[in-house]
Amino acid sequence: MFKNKYFLMSILFFIWISFFDRNSLLMHYKLIRNIEKINRDIKVVKERIFYKKLKKNK
Repeated sequence: MFKNKYFLMSILFFIWISFFDRNSLLMHYKLIRNIEKINRDIKVVKERIFYKKLKKNK
């Protein structure tokens, strides 16, 4: 089926990096999603602080 050993090794390497490695692509995806959530939370907290300050100054 796979006559070229470099092709086979490339496929195996890609599978390994994608799923099994400690720094896998799946882990990176999860971390990016987590960072986006934290950034949204920061934005919400900043908005609340702004409106609290605005309300206090009135």
